[in-house]
Amino acid sequence: MAKLLQDAYLDVLEELDKHLRPKEPLSWAPAFRCILVLCMCAEMVETTTDLRVVNAMHDMSRSPDGLDQNRNKASREDSIAVCRKLDEAIRSAESSYHLIYKTTRLKGESRKSQAFNPIRYGSGVVKKANLGKDVEDFADSMIAVVTKHREYSIPPSGILHVLNLCQGNELKPETTLLSFDPKRDVAGDHQAFEKHNSGRLVSRFIQSLL
Repeated sequence: MAKLLQDAYLDVLEELDKHLRPKEPLSWAPAFRCILVLCMCAEMVETTTDLRVVNAMHDMSRSPDGLDQNRNKASREDSIAVCRKLDEAIRSAESSYHLIYKTTRLKGESRKSQAFNPIRYGSGVVKKANLGKDVEDFADSMIAVVTKHREYSIPPSGILHVLNLCQGNELKPETTLLSFDPKRDVAGDHQAFEKHNSGRLVSRFIQSLL
């Protein structure tokens, strides 16, 4: 299953890279949405993978021979390894995205002009690029999400210090990292991981745009 997921992600990332290569503002909204969906899917897969491993470890604790129902030995390191691989894939997509749009300029603009970033600079840049009302509305909706969940004011630099994108989980920059606590019992740590992981990659991506 892990190999299947990895191959599927690689296929999607390769297609995403092809669409980003022309460095055109036209690809901004599809690429942005694609990465958001990838983040959400990765979070769900990571949480589900960890749950499966935790359940297998529970079976092992009750089995006379110390094996799970599939006659295997499960380890928390298995789920951590999968999560790290998915995180790396998402980080690669984010890196490609930023590499492209840091150098993307509207036609006629100089290299010294600001990069194409509607989330930071507003939907006016979308209108200027003539990308259509639907893309303007999408940019406005994402800006509204950031504004709604803003914990602290945005300083002049435009960097948002704190985003709170999931219920009851204040996501600061340092909490966008994978978090496992070996000192906790396995079931308790999975519950904490599930809560922490919900919105983690989405938040990290959005914070990187601000």
